[in-house]
Amino acid sequence: MYQVVWDTETNGVLLKESISQGLDKEIRPVFHEELDLFGLNKFWDYPKTKAPLLWALSHERKYYYRGRLVAEVKGGAFFREPKIIVHEKGLYLEPVDVPAMLEKNADLMRDLSMEAIEFIVHTFQKKASKADIFSVAFSGGKDSLVLLDLAQRALKPRDFVVVFNDTTMEITPTYQAVERAKKRYPQVSFFTSRCSMDARETWRLLGPPSRIHRWCCSVHKSAPHLLLMRELVGRPDAPVLVFDGVRMAESSSRQGYQRFIQGGKHSTQTNTRPILRWSSTEVFLYLLSRNLLLNPAYRFGLVRVGCSVCPFASGWSGAVCWKAFYQDCEPFLEILMDYAQALGRRSQEEKLEFIASQAWAARAGGRSLAPTRVFIDGKSSQVLIKGGRRSTYLQWLKTLGPPLYSGNGAVEVQRENLNLKLTIEEKGQELKVKLKREVPDPNIKHRLAAIAHKTAYCVGCRVCEAECPSGALSVNGTVKINEELCLHCLWCLVFEERGCVAAKTLNPGDINRGNKTMRGLDRYKGFGLRSEWLKEFFKDPQGVWESDTLGNRQKEALVAWLREAEIMDKNRRLTPTGTVLQVWGTENPATWWVIIVNLARNSPVIRWFLTNVGWGENLVKKQLVERMGDSMKERTRENAVNALMGLFEKTPLGQLAPVYKEKGKRILYKKGVQQVPQEVLLYSLYRFAEARGRYHMEMKELYDNAEEGPYTIFGIPPEHLRKGIRGLAESHPDFLKADLVRDLENIYLSPQRSSLEVISTQ
Repeated sequence: MYQVVWDTETNGVLLKESISQGLDKEIRPVFHEELDLFGLNKFWDYPKTKAPLLWALSHERKYYYRGRLVAEVKGGAFFREPKIIVHEKGLYLEPVDVPAMLEKNADLMRDLSMEAIEFIVHTFQKKASKADIFSVAFSGGKDSLVLLDLAQRALKPRDFVVVFNDTTMEITPTYQAVERAKKRYPQVSFFTSRCSMDARETWRLLGPPSRIHRWCCSVHKSAPHLLLMRELVGRPDAPVLVFDGVRMAESSSRQGYQRFIQGGKHSTQTNTRPILRWSSTEVFLYLLSRNLLLNPAYRFGLVRVGCSVCPFASGWSGAVCWKAFYQDCEPFLEILMDYAQALGRRSQEEKLEFIASQAWAARAGGRSLAPTRVFIDGKSSQVLIKGGRRSTYLQWLKTLGPPLYSGNGAVEVQRENLNLKLTIEEKGQELKVKLKREVPDPNIKHRLAAIAHKTAYCVGCRVCEAECPSGALSVNGTVKINEELCLHCLWCLVFEERGCVAAKTLNPGDINRGNKTMRGLDRYKGFGLRSEWLKEFFKDPQGVWESDTLGNRQKEALVAWLREAEIMDKNRRLTPTGTVLQVWGTENPATWWVIIVNLARNSPVIRWFLTNVGWGENLVKKQLVERMGDSMKERTRENAVNALMGLFEKTPLGQLAPVYKEKGKRILYKKGVQQVPQEVLLYSLYRFAEARGRYHMEMKELYDNAEEGPYTIFGIPPEHLRKGIRGLAESHPDFLKADLVRDLENIYLSPQRSSLEVISTQ
């Protein structure tokens, strides 16, 4: 919240209420253990003291002593030593004068702490009659330590419980921190939530988590926490309020977070964030002032303490864990070694490089992890499920309505406007489901596909059980749905892509259009879409294929881009969207924004780029090729990157991600934009809603690892997005309404409208 400047007198930092040029707020103290670990004792002398010796800018990994840059770190990862660059050698490092530094910051830290305490008290008083239980989410990290201390200062011990979410992927210092916290606060009730399966088992069952498949958070954190809360209260639909230590400054995806989120993680759970706007500097000052630095991992250089092996962790974190906590990482590194071998890495050197380069963290599909288990034949309305059981399928079918059974495997489901008749035949390890009549409603088709996926892939992770708002669903060993409690809300079928966490992350085959694998990267023949090609197509949609303007391979690429942009259908005719964009023309910027929105869903290379490259990153071609992983041939990946860079070079979309040259190398800069035209913003919101089958959303959802939406596609900052949504609520009230009470927390779109209607009415 405050600005930060160096204090050379104490070798510390000073908080300032306002200053024109402050430092990066994510500043952390550096201790002797970190310097020893990376060999800096060869260059400097320093005492083995509890006090910090230096400070580091977390995002730049630069070391400062009394305000001077004395060293910096480059690179580093699992199995890869970082490069240490020492700018001043022969120093004797005097420890930070912690008492003096704390005294100088006392007033501002007191104000900051009291504001957080008052927020906790106010939240408790406001929600005391609406929540059955209040919990403090405790991870053993610095932010949750601050949160716990603030909560026990604000509330009586009987008013809340503390829940440690044990992912079974923690490093040893975290477990030590938990035990120290229990001793520090003996009057507080501590509980541990834990998935019924160890993480080593889920990594084997579901495949290693990745930046795309972040199943670990729901399986090992949020779902076990909520299930424990329900168990403590004794009610499956118990409303829960969770105080968590989330901070905006930790990542760009958290910039849209609000202090108060209702139903963000689960429909019955409310999250509130007392230290949301704190910087890491303020967190460490609080810990030092309260003598609360209970997790020793920070003394070894970890910026964030979390799981021992994480796809979102930096290379620096990997280097620290490898050198300081290898035993905790080893079981998961062994799984990654096996995964590397399954993908064709034969030598030890190749496997180590696969891990060090974080190629494993880019996993998009389930190649080598699981065979295809669901086969959907749209023409015959038949589904083949391998490994599924009839009893399990019938349980999931209850979500659509009470099933009526008759002879020969026939089942009928009738409810409101639904009249579903099907037969289910079980032979050995195979299940055949055949609809007696075509289902015209695409939503019901999607729900039936989700039921097939859940029947085939369920491993008992219990995430969908935690999602059930009425407590009708139980997945503890076997699937059971209580018909008396089931609301038929279908949330358990739509909360996750393909209806199932396991089905999404494994995703081994080309089962339906929703498949998110990287299949088809070679369809562009190395060519990106070009402005002149689209202009030529709009001028003569049929004649362009007969002209000599484009070569055969360029025409093949154009076909792929136009179909994925939903401009042209498989018969090479203009679609309704294509007709609208033809009228708009290639000179209209909105045409290109609509195209990128559609490509975000349909183009494997654009989808990969938007979900695997962060806003603000600059990457040369080689880095892009490497980041795609090696599940495909290098030539295929190179062609895909050429097409990707070509799209941004040869169209107005270059303002979203410009390509420039430096020292003879082409560099793609994922820049993002501050705003887009109103109709494009509304279009992207409707596409996001249509993909999920839900027209109510919260701001947080648009920034929380969303695969589509205005942040994922355009990189629009939260404050600009709020302004845009506020404008839409005024100019398009029939399409969008926003809850202005909590700063646009809730966004409501009309289910009676569509994304096509948005652009057709402009």
